[in-house]
Amino acid sequence: MRPGRWRTPARAARRPPDAPRSDHVAAARRLRVRTRRQVTDLFAGHYVSAFRGPGIEYAESRPYVPGDDVRSFDWNATARTGVPHVKQHRPERGRTLLVVIDASPTMHFATGDRSKLEAACDAAALLATAALAVGDRVGLLLHDGARATVLPARRGELQLHRLLEVLAAPDRLASSDPAARPVDLAGMLETRRRHGDLIFHFSDVRDASLAAPSADGPPSIGAARTRTGGETVLVLCSDPGELAWPEAGPARVAPAAGAGEPAAGSLVFDGDDAFARRRFEREAARRVAAVAHRTRARGDDFVHLRSDRDPLRLWLGFFRSRAGGSVGG
Repeated sequence: MRPGRWRTPARAARRPPDAPRSDHVAAARRLRVRTRRQVTDLFAGHYVSAFRGPGIEYAESRPYVPGDDVRSFDWNATARTGVPHVKQHRPERGRTLLVVIDASPTMHFATGDRSKLEAACDAAALLATAALAVGDRVGLLLHDGARATVLPARRGELQLHRLLEVLAAPDRLASSDPAARPVDLAGMLETRRRHGDLIFHFSDVRDASLAAPSADGPPSIGAARTRTGGETVLVLCSDPGELAWPEAGPARVAPAAGAGEPAAGSLVFDGDDAFARRRFEREAARRVAAVAHRTRARGDDFVHLRSDRDPLRLWLGFFRSRAGGSVGG
């Protein structure tokens, strides 16, 4: 495993910072082709089953068969055809999916081929493509904790193009985007939940304000769906190097420092020490479990996204668990 590194901007190895806009568009096209290939009717169907709309709508009428609920009789079709018919309904679509992505510096960390931010954008692209395919509105909020770039929720092919262009080059937005504006993230998410939105929040939860609910104001990530009508799913983003330390000999580690600032509180970690590695792994697992517990205690769902894993399998497992009545993890 290669040593951990900070990549700013994200995807720097694949695209130089001063790349022309045409390169960003090409990256968006590649992402579009990949997600379209992966988001089949089956995948979109699992999404629909996991997140039903706010109600039901009429789908069609069909001939009555023994066992059908007599309350669903379609008297007009029965009178017109002379054959008993019943109405069939389907879950109403048209709900709003808001994808929220934390683009703070810690999300650029990577020990493999993808940073946590890249993994979040790839997983979000699959989610957005499935939602748009079934008629939902999709919006995007990319933030660094203080400022955010927002794409209002819309439907259609043009919206998919806008979303994928952003997700293919997230480093161009948030703090580096001149159109980005200061944002009260907790307040904005609370407002969207009150409107019944489905919110997926991708974050590594390294900001303490995201790790626990506030006692005095609205919770920072989630509120119980029974209280607000909306639903929130926290997607915890992790790099494999944050979960298990490699056997790589002694290494000096320190908290991340800003540009031009010295690193404080550094220490030497011996990767050849099996006891130290096991302790590191236990602490990492304990942190993931604690975030999951706090999230579910608020009535929200929790998903753990590793940057070295296939997000398609993650979503399929989560959708199936949701449709089956259990909570994804």
